[in-house]
Amino acid sequence: MIKNSLRKLVRETKFLSKLYDFYCKYKLNRVIAKKNKNFTKSGIETFEQLCILLNEKNIKFWLCYGTLLGFVRENGILKHDFDFDIGLWYTDYSKELEEYLILNGFKLIHQFSSITEYPAFEQTYEKNGVSIDFFYHYSDISKIWTNVFYREKFDDALDKDLFRIRKLDYPKAELKEVVFLNSKVFIPSNAEEYLEEIYGKNWRIPDPKFDWHNGPKNNCTIPNAYGKLKNFYEK
Repeated sequence: MIKNSLRKLVRETKFLSKLYDFYCKYKLNRVIAKKNKNFTKSGIETFEQLCILLNEKNIKFWLCYGTLLGFVRENGILKHDFDFDIGLWYTDYSKELEEYLILNGFKLIHQFSSITEYPAFEQTYEKNGVSIDFFYHYSDISKIWTNVFYREKFDDALDKDLFRIRKLDYPKAELKEVVFLNSKVFIPSNAEEYLEEIYGKNWRIPDPKFDWHNGPKNNCTIPNAYGKLKNFYEK
């Protein structure tokens, strides 16, 4: 009861709402700064190790989101980036793959999964302090898509342990092989079209303040689709 009253007070008081936003941003920036330090120190080595393991298991994966943007626009890693984003087919997920990665030093930090009929799944692994987000993809004749899980700041209509699911789709295309950070990987053959769908027509212009929550252009929230977060490792 007290917690709900405080939430209402913060939501309805302009000064407190701004103060709360500042606090959340401060906490997030501290986490990002630490992640960026680890990423700069061990990112390339960690990514190479991951590629070797996925290739040993014949898992086809590709660069997506910020990692793809870094490759296409910067021919490397975005200066302000702090993790890797890779795409995989959901049909390639297995407990065997999960256990193989864990056996080789990649901690499964957390995963999101749908609890409704709409299929959605996402995992985050970590090694050497470097995070890798696994975005599992689905497809039909003309589109491929993945999903992100989110909560609005004050979403009183949603149970506290649930997340809404946002679908992000792209025109279907073949994958082509490239070399990224000394490793052979895949990217969508329509990478520039893909990036424009996410970041808009100005994707070639660096924007360190890009807001992922409000940024993707190709997204829609799926009605009556919800997911849960499961943490496996607490720092």
